[in-house]
Amino acid sequence: MTDVDINTSIFRAYDIRGIYPTDLDEKAARRIGIAYGTYMGKGKKVVVGRDIRLSSPSLLKAMLDGLLRTGVEVTYIGTVPTPVLYFAISHYDFDGGITVSASHNPPEWNGFKMCRENAIGISAGSGMEKIMEIARDASIDPKGPRKEYARKSVLNDYTKFLSEKIKISRRLKVGIDSGNGAYAGLASTMMKNIGMDTYPINDIQDGAFPSRSPEPKPDSIMQLRNMVKEKKLDFGVAFDGDGDRAVFVDETGEAIPSDTLLAVLVNGMLNKGDSAVHDISCSNAVEQVITAHMGQAIPVRIGRPFVKEKMEERNAVIGGELSGHIYFRDTYYSDDGLFAALKVAEILSTTDKSFSKLVDAIPKYKRYVGEVDVADKDKERVISLLKDKLSKKGRIVAIDGIKLIDSKGWVLLRASNTTPKIKVTAEAVDTENLDRLVKLTNSEFDAVYKKA
Repeated sequence: MTDVDINTSIFRAYDIRGIYPTDLDEKAARRIGIAYGTYMGKGKKVVVGRDIRLSSPSLLKAMLDGLLRTGVEVTYIGTVPTPVLYFAISHYDFDGGITVSASHNPPEWNGFKMCRENAIGISAGSGMEKIMEIARDASIDPKGPRKEYARKSVLNDYTKFLSEKIKISRRLKVGIDSGNGAYAGLASTMMKNIGMDTYPINDIQDGAFPSRSPEPKPDSIMQLRNMVKEKKLDFGVAFDGDGDRAVFVDETGEAIPSDTLLAVLVNGMLNKGDSAVHDISCSNAVEQVITAHMGQAIPVRIGRPFVKEKMEERNAVIGGELSGHIYFRDTYYSDDGLFAALKVAEILSTTDKSFSKLVDAIPKYKRYVGEVDVADKDKERVISLLKDKLSKKGRIVAIDGIKLIDSKGWVLLRASNTTPKIKVTAEAVDTENLDRLVKLTNSEFDAVYKKA
């Protein structure tokens, strides 16, 4: 096989992503189009979209040049948030879809998110390696004429689909920070149309992201936090660049941790016997709230493919990750930042309690998040050695990395998918026990890394 000169570092655990044009350029985009189309197979029907980044039009054009020569049937749905692509794949029964997007990364980044049927993500261990192999194989280069692609507008169907699943019982005042991203204009209009008083900021699409980082974090959404507090709004929501996740702000301007938000949604949505999925790094509070509703809590590996797959398998009502992705049975088990905002509004509208009071009802724990440098070649061996050592200290759960659990808390160690690091997350009932777990982990790490 003659290799194509393509930067293999752009092929990541859950998508393709890199800095434009240093890591990812039009030549690479064309190869990705060929690889995705070849992987899907001639005659398959796929939907294509893009986000609002400045490099997206040229990368889309190059990707389509490769994709349309592979014999797949392409329908282009325009510039849309990633959840709209997921919706289109599932709602119209496409065989798959691909969108040009770098999600929450800085403006100079771009990439591709690829799906199979039912918006199942193509990821490491589930097709990504094959996509990379095809992209690098110079002998796979269809030279025939390009097929034409169809165009389809899906936003009206999407907003109608979501609005029919939401009932607002009283009018709310909502701050909306789209961050100049893919939901700019769309989210504020929809929320207004279903009965909310909306206060939008940064509501014009701009791929340079002039207002704030495409990744909404408590310190990057101060404009929204201040506005919610000053205008006495019921809550605020800030979307990431492509809209598949959101950060929420209560009426006091406080940003709400994503797993706490998941627990609030569980409180408002779950009935006896229902299942809910959460990733292994979420707080114990999530499981406590699920079981309080006599529901079934299902922990899974971190990552969209694992949450979505388990939700479909168990017909779960809701699922979530600490990263902020919230998944719903009502959205074909996909993550959707806008639908999360609509569900928060629906729940708040049915109670006279403030958002902060709903948050206060969730059990509280102390948390630590950190990481340690470990060479890529050593990461898995270090995890294995730590498992042997820590298994003597408490119960071990090995769904994703290793999670040591004792009566006062837990600590999770995972090899990073993208960097030479091991990520450490810990939770405990108080600061004393949190410090104990972190010190124990550090001590055992220092002991085993010398052997790796």
